[in-house]
Amino acid sequence: MLTADGTLSSTPLIDVASGATLDVSQPLTGLMLGSGQTLAGSGTVSGNVNAAAGSTLVPGTSPGTLTINGALNLSGAS
Repeated sequence: MLTADGTLSSTPLIDVASGATLDVSQPLTGLMLGSGQTLAGSGTVSGNVNAAAGSTLVPGTSPGTLTINGALNLSGAS
């Protein structure tokens, strides 16, 4: 479950399937990816994504597209 501060702390892999939407528009901070977490897939994220150092973004399969309808903030993510 997405917490009030935008984290899914017990989830190392967040995989958004093609055609699916992950709504992280509430809280206002959006999704906060922590170190060791991966956001992957070919779907859509509705809201902001904040990727901390040590987190990873993996858009789809090669070549792939992960759509983010919001701001993407990278802080040392790979």
